[in-house]
Amino acid sequence: MSQRVPGLWLCAQNDRFWAREATRSWHAAASSGVTPPELVMTEPLPDRDGHDLIVHTRFLWQAPVDAFLKRVNLP
Repeated sequence: MSQRVPGLWLCAQNDRFWAREATRSWHAAASSGVTPPELVMTEPLPDRDGHDLIVHTRFLWQAPVDAFLKRVNLP
């Protein structure tokens, strides 16, 4: 699979649905493409399943998302 557009993968360390090892393995496989996606593994979500990362803990993912959007020239 060859990806030609920039990608950003966000995952929390305590995601109970997608294990860290599986996420890293999938990312490694996807990274063999033309434009490898960036993987951001955040700190564990406090008192929550990490699968709720986007919904409940903006403070963990806002900076990496802002930096990614800046790198790809999006507002």
